[in-house]
Amino acid sequence: MHPIVFDDMSCRLGEGAVWDDSCAGGALLWVDIPAGLVFRKPASGGRTERIDLGQSVGCVFPRFSGGYVAGLRDGVAAFDFERGITGWIDRSIGSDPETRCNDGAIDRRGRLWVGVMPDDQRAGAGRLLRIDGTGPARIVREGLTVPNGIAWSADGGLMFHIDSPRRVIEAIEFDEASGELGDVVRSIHTPEAWGYPDGMTVDEEGCLWVAHWAGSRVSRWDPFRASCIGEIALPTPNVTSCAFGGEGFRDLFITTARDGDGVGGEVFVCRPGPVGQRPGPPPYRPHDAEPRSKSRA
Repeated sequence: MHPIVFDDMSCRLGEGAVWDDSCAGGALLWVDIPAGLVFRKPASGGRTERIDLGQSVGCVFPRFSGGYVAGLRDGVAAFDFERGITGWIDRSIGSDPETRCNDGAIDRRGRLWVGVMPDDQRAGAGRLLRIDGTGPARIVREGLTVPNGIAWSADGGLMFHIDSPRRVIEAIEFDEASGELGDVVRSIHTPEAWGYPDGMTVDEEGCLWVAHWAGSRVSRWDPFRASCIGEIALPTPNVTSCAFGGEGFRDLFITTARDGDGVGGEVFVCRPGPVGQRPGPPPYRPHDAEPRSKSRA
Protein backbone atom coordinates (compact mmCIF):
# COMPACT_ATOMS: atom_id res chain seq x y z
CA MET A 1 0.00 0.00 0.00
CA HIS A 2 1.21 3.51 -0.79
CA PRO A 3 0.14 6.36 1.48
CA ILE A 4 -0.79 9.56 -0.32
CA VAL A 5 -0.78 13.12 1.00
CA PHE A 6 -4.09 14.05 2.64
CA ASP A 7 -2.92 17.52 3.71
CA ASP A 8 0.33 19.20 2.69
CA MET A 9 0.49 21.63 5.61
CA SER A 10 4.07 21.21 6.86
CA CYS A 11 3.71 20.99 10.63
CA ARG A 12 6.72 21.38 12.87
CA LEU A 13 5.31 18.64 15.10
CA GLY A 14 2.10 17.25 13.64
CA GLU A 15 0.40 14.95 16.14
CA GLY A 16 -2.84 13.79 17.71
CA ALA A 17 -4.80 12.47 14.72
CA VAL A 18 -8.42 11.74 15.67
CA TRP A 19 -11.56 11.23 13.63
CA ASP A 20 -14.41 13.68 14.21
CA ASP A 21 -17.91 12.42 13.44
CA SER A 22 -19.57 15.51 14.88
CA CYS A 23 -19.51 17.40 11.58
CA ALA A 24 -21.29 16.47 8.36
CA GLY A 25 -19.44 13.71 6.52
CA GLY A 26 -16.76 13.52 9.20
CA ALA A 27 -13.39 15.21 9.39
CA LEU A 28 -9.87 14.63 10.62
CA LEU A 29 -8.51 16.61 13.56
CA TRP A 30 -4.81 16.99 14.31
CA VAL A 31 -2.45 19.42 16.02
CA ASP A 32 0.92 21.12 15.62
CA ILE A 33 2.11 20.88 19.23
CA PRO A 34 4.63 23.76 19.63
CA ALA A 35 2.73 26.07 17.28
CA GLY A 36 -0.47 25.73 19.34
CA LEU A 37 -2.47 25.01 16.17
CA VAL A 38 -5.46 22.71 15.70
CA PHE A 39 -6.49 21.63 12.20
CA ARG A 40 -9.75 20.19 10.88
CA LYS A 41 -10.22 18.86 7.36
CA PRO A 42 -13.22 17.03 5.84
CA ALA A 43 -12.57 13.49 4.68
CA SER A 44 -13.68 14.52 1.19
CA GLY A 45 -10.89 17.09 1.05
CA GLY A 46 -11.51 20.77 0.57
CA ARG A 47 -10.45 23.59 2.84
CA THR A 48 -8.42 22.90 5.95
CA GLU A 49 -9.58 24.94 8.94
CA ARG A 50 -7.10 25.98 11.60
CA ILE A 51 -7.18 27.77 14.92
CA ASP A 52 -4.36 29.10 17.08
CA LEU A 53 -4.99 28.33 20.77
CA GLY A 54 -2.09 30.46 21.91
CA GLN A 55 -0.05 27.76 23.65
CA SER A 56 1.26 24.25 23.00
CA VAL A 57 -1.49 21.72 22.35
CA GLY A 58 -0.97 17.97 22.69
CA CYS A 59 -4.36 16.48 21.83
CA VAL A 60 -7.91 17.42 20.83
CA PHE A 61 -11.25 15.57 20.89
CA PRO A 62 -14.92 16.34 20.20
CA ARG A 63 -17.08 17.17 23.24
CA PHE A 64 -20.48 15.60 23.90
CA SER A 65 -22.03 19.03 24.44
CA GLY A 66 -20.52 20.48 21.26
CA GLY A 67 -17.18 21.96 20.37
CA TYR A 68 -13.93 20.35 21.42
CA VAL A 69 -11.61 19.67 24.32
CA ALA A 70 -7.85 20.26 24.14
CA GLY A 71 -4.87 19.26 26.29
CA LEU A 72 -2.79 22.45 26.51
CA ARG A 73 0.16 23.77 28.48
CA ASP A 74 -2.09 25.46 31.04
CA GLY A 75 -4.48 22.54 31.41
CA VAL A 76 -7.49 21.01 29.68
CA ALA A 77 -9.77 23.52 27.96
CA ALA A 78 -12.99 23.63 25.97
CA PHE A 79 -12.80 25.41 22.61
CA ASP A 80 -14.42 25.77 19.24
CA PHE A 81 -13.18 26.96 15.86
CA GLU A 82 -15.22 30.16 15.96
CA ARG A 83 -14.39 31.52 19.44
CA GLY A 84 -11.21 29.76 20.53
CA ILE A 85 -10.92 28.76 24.21
CA THR A 86 -14.32 29.06 25.90
CA GLY A 87 -13.57 27.60 29.36
CA TRP A 88 -11.31 25.42 31.48
CA ILE A 89 -12.06 21.86 32.51
CA ASP A 90 -8.91 21.30 34.57
CA ARG A 91 -6.15 23.79 35.47
CA SER A 92 -3.96 21.58 37.68
CA ILE A 93 -1.45 20.92 34.88
CA GLY A 94 -0.77 24.64 34.51
CA SER A 95 0.73 24.89 37.99
CA ASP A 96 4.11 23.99 36.43
CA PRO A 97 4.97 26.34 33.53
CA GLU A 98 7.57 23.88 32.18
CA THR A 99 5.07 21.03 31.88
CA ARG A 100 2.64 20.42 29.01
CA CYS A 101 0.07 17.94 27.78
CA ASN A 102 1.18 15.39 25.20
CA ASP A 103 -0.83 12.58 23.60
CA GLY A 104 -4.26 11.58 24.89
CA ALA A 105 -7.28 9.37 24.26
CA ILE A 106 -10.97 9.00 25.12
CA ASP A 107 -12.15 5.68 26.57
CA ARG A 108 -15.55 4.16 25.82
CA ARG A 109 -17.09 5.77 28.89
CA GLY A 110 -16.12 9.23 27.63
CA ARG A 111 -13.25 9.79 30.06
CA LEU A 112 -10.21 11.75 28.94
CA TRP A 113 -6.72 10.29 29.40
CA VAL A 114 -3.76 12.56 28.77
CA GLY A 115 -0.01 12.27 29.16
CA VAL A 116 1.82 15.13 30.86
CA MET A 117 5.55 15.74 30.51
CA PRO A 118 8.21 18.40 31.17
CA ASP A 119 9.72 20.27 28.24
CA ASP A 120 13.19 18.86 28.95
CA GLN A 121 11.88 15.26 28.86
CA ARG A 122 13.49 14.38 32.19
CA ALA A 123 13.50 10.62 32.68
CA GLY A 124 10.71 9.51 34.99
CA ALA A 125 9.05 12.93 35.25
CA GLY A 126 6.12 12.14 32.95
CA ARG A 127 2.67 11.16 34.18
CA LEU A 128 -0.61 9.82 32.83
CA LEU A 129 -3.76 11.60 34.02
CA ARG A 130 -7.44 10.65 33.90
CA ILE A 131 -10.07 13.37 33.78
CA ASP A 132 -13.51 11.93 34.49
CA GLY A 133 -15.48 15.15 34.37
CA THR A 134 -16.53 14.92 38.02
CA GLY A 135 -13.50 16.46 39.69
CA PRO A 136 -9.83 17.33 39.23
CA ALA A 137 -7.45 15.26 37.13
CA ARG A 138 -6.21 12.07 38.77
CA ILE A 139 -2.66 10.82 38.36
CA VAL A 140 -2.93 7.17 37.34
CA ARG A 141 0.65 6.44 36.23
CA GLU A 142 3.96 8.01 37.23
CA GLY A 143 7.62 7.42 36.42
CA LEU A 144 7.12 7.88 32.68
CA THR A 145 9.28 10.01 30.37
CA VAL A 146 7.34 10.71 27.15
CA PRO A 147 3.83 9.27 27.65
CA ASN A 148 2.35 8.66 24.22
CA GLY A 149 -0.11 6.34 22.45
CA ILE A 150 -3.14 4.98 24.34
CA ALA A 151 -5.61 2.33 23.14
CA TRP A 152 -7.93 -0.34 24.59
CA SER A 153 -8.64 -3.97 23.82
CA ALA A 154 -11.98 -4.87 22.25
CA ASP A 155 -13.28 -6.40 25.48
CA GLY A 156 -12.25 -3.36 27.52
CA GLY A 157 -10.07 -5.43 29.83
CA LEU A 158 -6.71 -3.99 28.80
CA MET A 159 -5.29 -0.56 28.19
CA PHE A 160 -2.23 -0.30 25.94
CA HIS A 161 0.18 2.54 26.65
CA ILE A 162 3.46 3.71 25.14
CA ASP A 163 6.40 5.34 26.93
CA SER A 164 8.43 6.33 23.87
CA PRO A 165 12.07 6.48 25.10
CA ARG A 166 11.79 2.97 26.53
CA ARG A 167 10.55 1.68 23.15
CA VAL A 168 7.84 -0.28 24.91
CA ILE A 169 4.08 -0.81 24.55
CA GLU A 170 2.62 -2.02 27.84
CA ALA A 171 -0.66 -3.91 28.26
CA ILE A 172 -2.22 -2.91 31.58
CA GLU A 173 -5.20 -4.44 33.38
CA PHE A 174 -8.15 -2.07 33.00
CA ASP A 175 -11.51 -1.88 34.78
CA GLU A 176 -13.72 -0.19 32.23
CA ALA A 177 -16.51 0.58 34.71
CA SER A 178 -14.32 2.44 37.20
CA GLY A 179 -11.46 3.52 34.94
CA GLU A 180 -8.92 2.03 37.35
CA LEU A 181 -5.63 0.52 36.15
CA GLY A 182 -4.14 -2.71 37.47
CA ASP A 183 -0.84 -4.45 36.78
CA VAL A 184 1.23 -4.45 33.62
CA VAL A 185 0.59 -7.92 32.21
CA ARG A 186 2.56 -7.76 28.97
CA SER A 187 5.28 -5.63 27.38
CA ILE A 188 5.99 -5.32 23.66
CA HIS A 189 9.48 -4.04 22.87
CA THR A 190 9.85 -2.39 19.47
CA PRO A 191 13.11 -2.70 17.49
CA GLU A 192 15.71 -0.02 18.12
CA ALA A 193 16.25 0.34 14.36
CA TRP A 194 12.62 1.49 14.05
CA GLY A 195 13.16 4.61 16.14
CA TYR A 196 10.65 5.30 18.92
CA PRO A 197 7.01 4.20 19.16
CA ASP A 198 4.78 7.27 19.29
CA GLY A 199 1.03 7.51 18.68
CA MET A 200 -1.17 4.43 18.40
CA THR A 201 -4.62 3.23 17.40
CA VAL A 202 -6.40 -0.13 17.25
CA ASP A 203 -8.29 -1.95 14.51
CA GLU A 204 -11.42 -4.10 14.43
CA GLU A 205 -9.32 -7.25 14.87
CA GLY A 206 -7.76 -5.92 18.07
CA CYS A 207 -4.36 -5.26 16.51
CA LEU A 208 -2.33 -2.17 17.33
CA TRP A 209 -1.13 0.33 14.74
CA VAL A 210 1.92 2.22 15.99
CA ALA A 211 3.61 5.32 14.50
CA HIS A 212 7.41 5.35 14.77
CA TRP A 213 9.35 8.57 15.34
CA ALA A 214 12.67 8.36 13.42
CA GLY A 215 11.39 5.10 11.95
CA SER A 216 9.62 6.11 8.70
CA ARG A 217 6.81 3.66 9.33
CA VAL A 218 3.58 2.60 10.96
CA SER A 219 3.71 -0.96 12.27
CA ARG A 220 0.84 -3.36 13.02
CA TRP A 221 1.12 -5.61 16.09
CA ASP A 222 -0.73 -8.60 17.46
CA PRO A 223 -0.61 -7.54 21.12
CA PHE A 224 -1.28 -11.00 22.50
CA ARG A 225 1.60 -12.63 20.64
CA ALA A 226 3.78 -9.51 20.90
CA SER A 227 4.56 -9.89 17.20
CA CYS A 228 4.69 -7.40 14.33
CA ILE A 229 2.41 -8.59 11.53
CA GLY A 230 2.64 -5.71 9.05
CA GLU A 231 3.93 -2.25 8.35
CA ILE A 232 3.41 0.82 6.17
CA ALA A 233 6.44 2.73 4.88
CA LEU A 234 6.34 6.54 4.90
CA PRO A 235 8.54 8.91 2.87
CA THR A 236 9.47 10.94 5.97
CA PRO A 237 11.30 9.83 9.12
CA ASN A 238 9.26 11.32 11.96
CA VAL A 239 5.91 9.51 11.98
CA THR A 240 3.91 10.62 14.99
CA SER A 241 0.33 9.33 15.17
CA CYS A 242 -2.36 7.46 13.26
CA ALA A 243 -6.13 7.17 13.39
CA PHE A 244 -8.82 5.31 11.46
CA GLY A 245 -11.63 7.33 9.93
CA GLY A 246 -13.58 7.99 6.77
CA GLU A 247 -16.45 5.88 5.49
CA GLY A 248 -16.56 2.61 7.39
CA PHE A 249 -13.37 3.55 9.25
CA ARG A 250 -11.43 2.13 6.30
CA ASP A 251 -8.92 4.96 5.98
CA LEU A 252 -5.81 5.25 8.12
CA PHE A 253 -4.67 8.85 8.59
CA ILE A 254 -1.02 9.38 9.59
CA THR A 255 0.58 12.56 10.96
CA THR A 256 4.27 13.42 10.67
CA ALA A 257 6.73 16.06 11.87
CA ARG A 258 9.50 17.97 10.13
CA ASP A 259 13.04 16.72 10.64
CA GLY A 260 16.21 18.84 10.84
CA ASP A 261 16.31 19.13 7.06
CA GLY A 262 12.72 20.34 6.84
CA VAL A 263 11.38 17.02 5.51
CA GLY A 264 7.96 15.94 6.75
CA GLY A 265 5.04 17.55 8.54
CA GLU A 266 2.31 16.41 6.12
CA VAL A 267 -0.68 14.21 6.88
CA PHE A 268 -0.91 11.00 4.84
CA VAL A 269 -3.77 8.58 4.24
CA CYS A 270 -4.07 5.00 2.97
CA ARG A 271 -6.44 2.02 3.03
CA PRO A 272 -4.55 -0.78 4.76
CA GLY A 273 -7.28 -3.45 4.55
CA PRO A 274 -8.25 -3.82 8.22
CA VAL A 275 -10.72 -1.21 9.46
CA GLY A 276 -10.79 0.77 12.67
CA GLN A 277 -12.17 -0.62 15.90
CA ARG A 278 -15.86 0.04 16.49
CA PRO A 279 -17.42 1.75 18.25
CA GLY A 280 -14.99 4.60 17.73
CA PRO A 281 -13.99 6.94 20.55
CA PRO A 282 -17.08 8.71 21.91
CA PRO A 283 -17.10 12.44 22.59
CA TYR A 284 -15.65 13.62 25.86
CA ARG A 285 -18.30 14.15 28.57
CA PRO A 286 -16.89 16.76 30.97
CA HIS A 287 -18.54 18.75 33.71
CA ASP A 288 -19.33 22.32 32.73
CA ALA A 289 -16.14 24.21 31.96
CA GLU A 290 -15.27 27.19 34.11
CA PRO A 291 -15.56 30.53 32.27
CA ARG A 292 -12.34 31.59 30.64
CA SER A 293 -10.17 33.76 32.89
CA LYS A 294 -9.15 37.09 31.36
CA SER A 295 -5.79 36.88 33.11
CA ARG A 296 -4.59 33.68 31.41
CA ALA A 297 -4.39 32.51 27.82
